[in-house]
Amino acid sequence: MGFEFIFKTDENRALTAICAREYIRRIGVGSIALGMLNLATGAWALQHTGANMILIALGALLVATGGHALLRPSIRAVGLATAITFGLLLWQVLALALNIFLKDFFSPAPVILTAMALSVLLLCLLKLQPARREIEEMRPRDVEAGKRLCREVLRGNSKEESTIIRSMDGRCKTSLMADRALFVQRDMMRAFVQPKQAVREAIRRPESSKLVLRFAHPLGKVTYRFNRANSQKLKVWLAVNPPRLPARKKSRESTTVMALPSAAPLAQTLSGGIARLNALAMVGGGSSGPAHRG
Repeated sequence: MGFEFIFKTDENRALTAICAREYIRRIGVGSIALGMLNLATGAWALQHTGANMILIALGALLVATGGHALLRPSIRAVGLATAITFGLLLWQVLALALNIFLKDFFSPAPVILTAMALSVLLLCLLKLQPARREIEEMRPRDVEAGKRLCREVLRGNSKEESTIIRSMDGRCKTSLMADRALFVQRDMMRAFVQPKQAVREAIRRPESSKLVLRFAHPLGKVTYRFNRANSQKLKVWLAVNPPRLPARKKSRESTTVMALPSAAPLAQTLSGGIARLNALAMVGGGSSGPAHRG
């Protein structure tokens, strides 16, 4: 049974937007590095011909675009960096062909490096398209609220807390809430919520003492491996059925947070997803959960 639809819930859409922003910031750092390299190369090659001012200009544009992606992450910034890198590749191919024709010194290394960078940018651009609206319309306060929640999970101690488990490589920590789990990677490139049944289905070999979980995340498939101790905690959590509270006992405030109208604007939907996630963490985390540590 597939559970890919779970990533379309309000909570996961909000978390995907937060992760995608971190993803774009990484792209911005790469754009700055590539731009600085071409600025240095262009400045050195300027002594041979003034045409290398084009290389300097393209390098400066890449640096500026990378800075914009760091400060205000968006799909537009990635698209602009991709377009500039494509222009840079065209210029380098033209310069390489001219040097070959003139039987002058040439090196294919810059062309290969830029082609690889362009390929990576194109793949990133395609990967980010499904979350385009969420990235652009998510409110800054919701981004910060989601990051705070993720940081609380990452600060959890899997050796002391029964509701926190850690992958063997230390890449991911998971908060086991009442009826679902919040997975957060250390680099904040992935963060998502999964109900118990989806977690069960993600286990590759349930009979193993060291569990392996695999999820088809919108930003790319992820695999997490857990040692015996954390696998045992996960098995115990999966075996417990969460208590169901009668609907009449829910407060008016909780009902407002948990159920947004379907016609609500996307920004309000994402805000509701973060609020719902915080509410679930507070209810399901218990006294040792991430929402209850000072």
